This record gives sequence, C-alpha cells and structure tokens, in this order.
Amino acid sequence: MSEEDKKSFDAFEFVAALLLGLGAVGGAWASYQGDLWGGQQQEAYGEAATQATRAAAHYNQGVTRLMRDISLDIEAKKQIVEAVYSKDTATQERALVIASYIYAQQLSDEGYRVTGLPAKYRTKEGRGDERFIPVELIAPTLEKELAADKAYVATMLRDGNDGFAKSEQTFDTGRKANETGDQFGFVSVLYTVALFLAGIALVFKSLIRWGFAALAFGSLTFSTIYLWKTPWAGASAPPAPAASAAGSGAPSPAASGK
Repeated sequence: MSEEDKKSFDAFEFVAALLLGLGAVGGAWASYQGDLWGGQQQEAYGEAATQATRAAAHYNQGVTRLMRDISLDIEAKKQIVEAVYSKDTATQERALVIASYIYAQQLSDEGYRVTGLPAKYRTKEGRGDERFIPVELIAPTLEKELAADKAYVATMLRDGNDGFAKSEQTFDTGRKANETGDQFGFVSVLYTVALFLAGIALVFKSLIRWGFAALAFGSLTFSTIYLWKTPWAGASAPPAPAASAAGSGAPSPAASGK
C-alpha cells in the first residue's frame, strides 16, 4: 500500500460505514420477521373464525338433538304414567307400545343410555316378538331426567364445545404471533436509532464523532441482542456480520433453540 493510499484511508469513515451497513441489514431482517409473524397472525385469525363457525354449527346440532331427546322423553313418560295408572289392559298395552317405540327406536343412543334400559331393545333382533318393554323395566325411567344428567348433556354438546375450544386456541396462537410481530417492529425502531446515530457521527469532524459512533455501536449491540432473543418465524439464520459486529456474545439460533 502506498503512502498516498494510507493517507486516504479514514478509519472512522470505515467504522461508520460498517455500522450503517450492519444497522440496515439488521433492520431489514427485523422487518422481514415482522412480516412473517404478521402473515401467521392473519392465517391464525382466519382459521379461528372458520373453526368458530363450524363449532357453532355443531353446537346447534347438539342443542337440536338434545331438545328432541327431551321432548321424546317427556312424551314417553306421559305414556308410561298412563300405562301405570290405567285400569284398562288395552290402554296399558297401547301406552307401553308407544313409550317403548319412543325409547327404543327414536331416542338417541346417548339418551337411551341414560334411561338404563337393556341394550337389546335398540335392535329388531333384540326385541324379537316383544311388542313393548315390560312395565317393570320401563317404569323406573320416570325417575330419570335427561336434562339433569350432566354427562349426557356434555356428550350431546361435546363436538360444539370442543370446536369452540380449538377456535380459542387458534385465536390465541394468532394473538401471540401479533405480539411477536410487535416485538420485531420495536427491534426495527432500535436499528433505526443506530442508523441515525451513525449518520450523525459522519457530520462531525472533531473527536465528538467517536462519541456518536460509540452510541451507535451500543444501540446496534442492544438491537442485535434483542433481535436474537426474539423468536423467529423462519428457519433461516440472520446475516452473520450483524451478529459478529455487535460484539455482544449473543447465542446463535442453533444454540438458543430458535
């Protein structure tokens, strides 16, 4: 290197240019990560809305089945009461036939389990030649209320409630993605401050410029530490120069589990 080249080389300008370059790269990476998290947020919110709509449909179906079972149970109980208190044999049999038909062939499987009636009456083969469920078996159902059975109600509404819970989890994922994206937005601001300080340092010709350069380096170091500690949406590592120039000893994504 000639004497003229040595004189033309300005160490401060090199440091300032390096700070500006690293700050620009770090800010760009933070903005990119913020965009990725923003995309994940939108996808999660959209999926949560879809899941909530589907859950509402399942819940309404469950409520419809529940109300149908309750109505059938009430009607069957009316017939059983008539059979129990009627003195006319034909009336008793007719009432028992209707009640048996409602329970055995119209009530849902979940509702039928609550009645405690034998499972064989649910199939044609199981009923055989019996025209109705014997009164000694069907009469105890008067003491059992479908709506009062919490396990039965939970089963009928399970698909809808599970769908709502899944929708809430998905929405929470979107909320967390939004919060992480906000953190990367803050990192971008920090890198902008570093760029500002490095740019101001170039204006001065006295030793004060080294003070601004030191502030810019400190801001760049803090920004880089914050960047590396914030979860990344992508698997790619950030530009290596930004990490090395920060001099902060921050762990790499592989070491930190990001």
